[in-house]
Amino acid sequence: MASRQSQLLEAERKKGTFNTDELSFIIFGGEELFRQRKEIENTVLSDPVLCRDDIYFLSRSEEYKRGLQRSKRAVELHKELGLKRGGFQSQVFWFTVDDESLPIGLHLSMFSHAMRSQATDAQMAKWLPLVQDFSIIGCYAQTELGHGSFLRGLETRVEYDQGTQEFILDTPTLTSMKWWPGGLGKTATHALVVGRLFLAGREHGVHMFLVPLRDLTTHEPLSGITVGDIGPKMGYESQDNGFLGLDKVRVPRENMMMKYAEVTTDGRYVPRTKSDRMSYGTMLFIRAHMVLASGNALSKAATIATRYSSVREQGHVDPKQPEVAVLDYVSQQHSLLPLVVTSLAYFVCGRWLAALYFGHQPENADELQELHAMSACLKATSTSTASLGIETCRRRCGGHGYSVFSGIPLIYKWATAGQTYEGENMVMWLQTSRYLVKCIKRVQSGAQLTGSGQYLSRWLETAASCSPVVRSADSLSDPQELLKVFECAAARMVALAGSQLDTFSHRDGLSKEHA
Repeated sequence: MASRQSQLLEAERKKGTFNTDELSFIIFGGEELFRQRKEIENTVLSDPVLCRDDIYFLSRSEEYKRGLQRSKRAVELHKELGLKRGGFQSQVFWFTVDDESLPIGLHLSMFSHAMRSQATDAQMAKWLPLVQDFSIIGCYAQTELGHGSFLRGLETRVEYDQGTQEFILDTPTLTSMKWWPGGLGKTATHALVVGRLFLAGREHGVHMFLVPLRDLTTHEPLSGITVGDIGPKMGYESQDNGFLGLDKVRVPRENMMMKYAEVTTDGRYVPRTKSDRMSYGTMLFIRAHMVLASGNALSKAATIATRYSSVREQGHVDPKQPEVAVLDYVSQQHSLLPLVVTSLAYFVCGRWLAALYFGHQPENADELQELHAMSACLKATSTSTASLGIETCRRRCGGHGYSVFSGIPLIYKWATAGQTYEGENMVMWLQTSRYLVKCIKRVQSGAQLTGSGQYLSRWLETAASCSPVVRSADSLSDPQELLKVFECAAARMVALAGSQLDTFSHRDGLSKEHA
């Protein structure tokens, strides 16, 4: 006989007024893709090594060891299933395995993607096979103890020795040491190190260099390499985030990622694009992925909290009637149901941003700036919304939400880290704001914007006059009318911000940065 809770959950599901399968098809790209996704998920989750039922009782060192076991098994199973690298089924596989919790997670994502996006065809022919069969395991070493997303402030210094045709990488200060890269602490054999390139005393911006870290036989650090684990963190305990010091470490000239710029054998710098920000592409790729991941994390927490609220009976609305489910209280609905919808919106938005990233022209500076502004804003908004939403879900579950067995605390620990890595959220919002103010200045000077900023051109006159854009309450049920409202409100806010900056600059004599 079904339990009382099972009966309550089934009754709640029958109240639905839409086909849940059809909604799943929309979210995941169609019926066939949804079917493939479920098959892959069932295969992964039924594997005894890949399941994570024992995670609640593991120490940090045990979590890392377990992560290595899961990494090994995941690679084996991926081969057994014959999945095509980079294909849809492969992406679902690694997403289900939860590759970001694995010691090889950054090898699969940032390291591999940076190699593909920054290396020449000849370099990829040499190194990509080693990356794909895990002959080498890589990490992405950009963030330093003293600097993160402000790339121009990185202190890692790279010079070229024409006599030996080698690059010399050095972290001359404590704050220049690489700090936080996942997989660096214990796992990685190689790193793509981001540093500032100097030739004959002249700086040529930030570039990436493939640096061997550990002996491929003994796994001991190589000469000039100081490397280790940074210690316990709030979450990601199976991930060995590490530190790296480079004491005039030499690598061959060919180890510079040369798709967009090259240093010739005689030491000349030869750019292959007009933009000096091509190396920013890996950050943009990860930020696009983070929007999807935030939607996924929020959807998990919202599902747990909504299901719990459907089966937890608490209190009487009518003293003569049985206790009611917590979800029947309007306050609970107002807390949880918007989070369900928000998580779905970030699924759609994340896929849109990823498609935009893969479809943009890397050499187009305007496209790159726009993509940077959008990815920064959406990364910050999605991770912040997800973190706050997950905490709301925990509190709406009462005391049970505080138990790790609810699943929500682990989701929160993972999701809240996204507010910091790949750019602290306040910095991301400020970067987007700066871009929007530049756009409004261009519109005010008579320029016509393209892309996502077109709404500023369309609504500048309306925003300036504060004219209403909605004539009746009924029109608010029309998505196009709602879009007009948001466009007008956004244009008005951007115009106001630009005007206030001008006031601070002209009236108070402040610099642009101080204003």
